[in-house]
Amino acid sequence: MNQELQGYIEYVGKHEQNLSPYAIKSLDAVWIDGETTRDFYERLFAGRDTFKKNRYRWRTPFQLDRDSILYSSLFTRLSKKTQLYTGQGRVENRMTHTLKVAQITRSICRSLFLNEDLGEAIAFGHDVGHTPFAHEGERALNEWLREKLKPDHGQMELDDILILNKVSKGYQNSFKTYATYSNDSSDDFFSHGRQSVRLLTYVRKKIPDRYFTKNTLFGIWRHSTKAFDTDEKFSYKQQIDENTTFELGKDDASLEAQVVRLADDIAWIISDLTESIRSKILNLNVIREAFEKKTAITVTKDVEFREYLQREDQVSLYTYFITDLINQSKKNLEEVKSSENIKKWEKYISFSIELEAIVGCLKNIIEEYVISAKGIYRGDKINYERLMALCELYFDKPNDFLSDIEIANRDLNFPFKNEWYKKGIRDDKMVRALAIIDFASVLTDMEVARLSESVPQEFRI
Repeated sequence: MNQELQGYIEYVGKHEQNLSPYAIKSLDAVWIDGETTRDFYERLFAGRDTFKKNRYRWRTPFQLDRDSILYSSLFTRLSKKTQLYTGQGRVENRMTHTLKVAQITRSICRSLFLNEDLGEAIAFGHDVGHTPFAHEGERALNEWLREKLKPDHGQMELDDILILNKVSKGYQNSFKTYATYSNDSSDDFFSHGRQSVRLLTYVRKKIPDRYFTKNTLFGIWRHSTKAFDTDEKFSYKQQIDENTTFELGKDDASLEAQVVRLADDIAWIISDLTESIRSKILNLNVIREAFEKKTAITVTKDVEFREYLQREDQVSLYTYFITDLINQSKKNLEEVKSSENIKKWEKYISFSIELEAIVGCLKNIIEEYVISAKGIYRGDKINYERLMALCELYFDKPNDFLSDIEIANRDLNFPFKNEWYKKGIRDDKMVRALAIIDFASVLTDMEVARLSESVPQEFRI
């Protein structure tokens, strides 16, 4: 064995020797083109490229995934996308949210002896495909694309891919060629987790050498899909460039991905609650009344939680959720007799029954009183309309769309670089619609506000 390769294997092994048998080991990682980590490093250290050797020598594949995301313009732009409310003066944005998810993930992975590097890579990438204008932006892109691609005459039977039955027959061939979708029955036209994977692969700005492991991208895609039982059936396959056919499936699942799912829940629930209470959109009485109706929530847990919330003691709230999650997950994993028995697409990372009831109740409160409460904050409605109007203008006037892409790309850091759409954007309406979604999803709040100022009245809602 090459001496440099042997040294690398020993280096990684030493750092990961205390990992749980249920953790994903870095040397077992597979890149999206199917090459294994060991094969890649054997080829690397057999070569003469000193710079490339030094780039990879002291980092694991998952650290490289994290770095590729962290140093990208997709990540940088998260600081200019709001997390919940889209008006001025709000506290949380997508970047501060992502940093919290990453730190919560590290805390949980370390306590459970899981791979912190993989967890952190998933956490940093989980929202890079999120829309501008928070929930309103995601709703706008999904509704706009559904309207553009809907079937002309009812539902159609086509393969086993249910989302294809939602696409007009005239668009199906182009959709199958250019869209990113899976066999998940819950698939809709726009999902920010799936869009994150699409932007990092299919529509990415080209980067040198390796790019992304399948474990990292599985975790990013599936973080917003809460039904763990569907992970076993999940599959995705796409030709993303001339040389790469990219596949994901249950073998790419991990406990680290499960950690990010729930770390994300902890971060957004605490943030959304505290912002909503501070803005007087929610109050403690609403939460108390909802808790009283939920029989699974004990008096002790109720009092503890509402005491922390009333004091706006976010440190205690995070500790409260994280500690419960770690303790319950340890119990869950103790019941697994050996690493061979574990199925990493099944739910092992979880809250206790009592705290899970609180989490579920809080999600319902936020959905009912905040996210679904139309007009509760006037700026949200305006920003939804801005994004819809911009998409409509681009669809009706493809030359204006191409012009705005060209202007945006004068900034060398603008992430929408892949020109897959250039051949068909004028003639193929489906290609145009997908390109609009890709472009819109990387825009910041302020960019959409600026671009929508010139939208003629006939395209406005």
